[in-house]
Formats: sequence, C-alpha cells, structure tokens
Amino acid sequence: MQKEPVSPEKQASLSHPLTDDTKITDCDLGDLSIRVSLVSLLKTITFNVFQGDFEKWRDFLVTDIISDSRKARDGTLFLAISGIKTDGHLYVRDAYDCGCRIFVTERPVELPEGCLVLGVHNTTSAQNALVRRFFGYPERELLLIGITGTKGKTTIVHMLYDALMACGMEAATIGTTGVRHRDFHRDLVNTTPDMNVLTRYFYLLRRRGVNVVAMEVSSSALKGQRVDGLLFEYAVCTNIGYDHISPIEHSDFNDYRESKAKLFSMANTSILNFDDPSYTYMKAHAAGKTISYSLQPSSGADIWAVDLHHSYEEGKGASSSFTAHGLEESDVMISAPGDHNVANALAVIAVMHQMGFQPNQYRDALRSNKIAGRNEFLDTFQGVIMLIDYAHNGMGMRAVLEMLTGLKRENGRLMVLFGAVGGRAKNRRRDLAEAVSQFADVAMVTTDCPYDEDPKSIMDEVLLYMTDFKGELLQEIDRHRAIHQMVDLAREGDIILFAGMGDDNTRTFSGVTVPYSEKAVILEAVEARKARKKSF
Repeated sequence: MQKEPVSPEKQASLSHPLTDDTKITDCDLGDLSIRVSLVSLLKTITFNVFQGDFEKWRDFLVTDIISDSRKARDGTLFLAISGIKTDGHLYVRDAYDCGCRIFVTERPVELPEGCLVLGVHNTTSAQNALVRRFFGYPERELLLIGITGTKGKTTIVHMLYDALMACGMEAATIGTTGVRHRDFHRDLVNTTPDMNVLTRYFYLLRRRGVNVVAMEVSSSALKGQRVDGLLFEYAVCTNIGYDHISPIEHSDFNDYRESKAKLFSMANTSILNFDDPSYTYMKAHAAGKTISYSLQPSSGADIWAVDLHHSYEEGKGASSSFTAHGLEESDVMISAPGDHNVANALAVIAVMHQMGFQPNQYRDALRSNKIAGRNEFLDTFQGVIMLIDYAHNGMGMRAVLEMLTGLKRENGRLMVLFGAVGGRAKNRRRDLAEAVSQFADVAMVTTDCPYDEDPKSIMDEVLLYMTDFKGELLQEIDRHRAIHQMVDLAREGDIILFAGMGDDNTRTFSGVTVPYSEKAVILEAVEARKARKKSF
C-alpha cells in the first residue's frame, strides 16, 4: 500500500491537453481532447455483452464517460447508475436519442439495434474504474488526505490547506465549500462527489500544478462507493456522533459508523481522535499505521494538548492557545476558540508531522486561518458578540455553545437563532433543541433549509423538544425577520449565535432554490438598527 509522497519539485506531467482551466466549470469539465479506445477502457472491468457486436465496437474511441443522459452525445459512453432518488436505467433511451451508442448497465435494457450494451454487476464500481482509466489516473499523482467525522471536517481541510501552502506545497481542497485552489473555486452539489466528478477535478488540479488534496469524505460517499479505488496517504477521524440516520442516509448508528470506518482501510496512515468513543473501533479498521491525538495529557495518545486558553477580544476576534506535546513540542495559537477546534488543530499537526514539516513552518498559517461561516465572529456593535456557525446537529451545536458559554460576560445573555434542515436525520431536531435548551438564555426557532418538507412542521417538531426550556423562547418562520428580531433584542454583554446556515449561499423550498447569505442578512439588520439609532 505504500505510496511515495509528491514533493513540490516532483510533479509528473500529464499527457492529455487542457484548455484554459480558469474557465472550466462543473458542466464543461468534460470538454477535453481525450480519446481512449473502448477495448483499452474495458480492461479495467469485468463485463458481459447484453446487446450488440463487441468486435465491431472494440476500437471505438470514447470521448467521454457520463451518467447524465442530458450530457450524452456521439462518442460518449453512458453508465446507468442506480441511485437513491432515481435509476439511470430509466434514461438510456434519452441518452440514445442524444447520440450515445455505448451503454454499461446492470440489467438488459430496450434499445434499438446498432448499440452496444455491456452488463456489469455494479455500475458505480464500473464507473470508478472506467473514469479513472479514461483520465489517466490523475489521483496517482496527488497525495490524498481524507477527513471524515460528524463535525470538524471542513475546519481541518481548510487548516491543512493553509498549513500546506505555507510549507511550499500546492494544495487544494474538496468538500462542503466546494473545490478550491488559490483563486480557483467551484461549488459542489455533494460534500464528496462521485468518482466521475472527483476524477475530473483531480485531472484539472494536476494541470494547475496541485500535488496534495485535502478532502472531506462523507459517510454517504463511503457507503455509496463513491471513493472506492482511491488510496489516501493520510486519513483523519474527527469524531463520530449520532447523526445522518434517515431513510436516505444510514439505517442506524452501526451502519453510519461502519461506513466511516471504511476510510481507514483505504489509507496508509490513520490519524484518530483518542478521546472519541469510537476510537478503538476505527483503529481496528485501519489497514496501515495509526497516530492518535487527544486533549487529555494522561491518555497515552501520540500527541496531546495542555494549557488550553480561549479568548475573545473586541475588534480582534477570538482565539485559542495551547501547548502541543508528544509528536511535537510547540506553543500553538489558532483563530477559532473552543476545545473542539484545539482537537482539530492537533489532527492537522499530526498530519504535518508525518509529512515531515515542523510547526514553525506553518504556525502563522494556523494563527490566521479563518473559514467563512465557521466560528465567524462579526464586528458589529460594541459590547455585543455575534457569531455565524454551521452547527446543524446536536454535537456541533453543543460544542459551539460550550465555547460561547466560556466567553459570556456577567449579566450577558447567550442568544441562539436556529432551525433544522428538512429531508435529513430527524433526530437532529431533538438533539439541537436539547443542546440549545441546556445553554441558551434566549432561543429563536426559525426555518433553516426545509427542502421538500413543510417549514412550519419542522419548527413545530423542534418546539416539542423545548418544553422544559427555562429561558425566553421565540419563534418566527421567516428567517430574515427572525434575524432582525434577534439583532433588535441584543443588549450590551450579549452573545448571539446564528446557527445552521453558515456560509451556504442558497436555500431550497419545495424544489425551488433561492440565493441566500446569512452574513448579509445579519449586517442588514445591524445597519437597520443603527439607522434607528436604537441604543442598548
């Protein structure tokens, strides 16, 4: 399983030409001058012929591999993927009508004569092999770092990006915030896209000179085989909470945890959170070397933190400082407060140590690292702390509220605006309500991103779990109005957490997606209050 890390000086060239990559979007990444013979592609999979004369087609030059019938054209190979929401076998005729003549399916389909239909056991597995071969295995020229866990993935990915860039590597990130490399950014539909999309971005990033990719690897992606075939040099586990249990995600906690653990069977080195209850389980699934990190000095972990201190200074923001011991002996400061962020930083330090970098090479990068919508403090009113955070499940909410409780001033209130996302694990509604009920003085229940669910029904369910809340309980279905109300209620010494949306730039209501910016709405509310000259 050993794989040599790619240094900045050792970047292999690729044989395929590429147009101006700064203009490439998620839709036109396939418009590349690549031609691979069908017989060469099929060496990577086992198949049988459902329809057509294979010998007639063996030397056919495939120009792209697709699973979306709307992208079909002459020269493409169509894969009928059986997904959660739909089945690609239903769209083979649409692909045919658009010019496609070569199909890979899991069962016979009805198509006119003159086509080649190849049968495989699993079209997702076939896609993983075919698309990597088609693009020339670009992932083999990248050092891959995979991060999984219930919370903390995005934070670690971005910490790693800044640290690696500070050390002279050309890094990129893939995850919740999209695909990023320097000034290049593309949004993604899924935190971890399927292999067809991933490989296109790997190909593109290699052409941009990238040699290391830090990527979030979701449990859904692992369960759905989206990353099967990749080899991760390093894999990080942040924590495993009770989340993503729903009809379209995981049947129960064991299924969720088992899916997460799969990542560590695909890695040369696993970096694991010693303090997490699932540590032993994850370690048992690790195929290679394991490194542990902990916030407990006497835990026996490979790296741990002592002398943790969290602070907030008006006009300068928040920070955490600590001293790392074990693999590294170093004083560290990060721009995100909270024990959970110190744990995230320890995981980053462990990865950097394994890569041969010293803390003094990236210390400033950790200190200045900030992520929009994650622990994002806003400089608004003097004497009031306002924070935007993506906390959207019980574990995330509890962590950020514990941190903010430590920043509370005497006579100040902890105010929380939150909702619950639709179409996902319903246990989040209870977990969020219970976390807010435990810590908040003022709670505003509002709408998050309901998708196809009724927003009021979601709110009503959240409110059912807040009957024992002792503070001031408010509700407003319109998130814009709810934000304005919370800003108007603020007084000197208060802390307001706007939770759930983070830096998401859209919200979806009954299939209609609309632009949205939590930060813009908050700042609008602040300016409206200032215009009225409403003092504390």
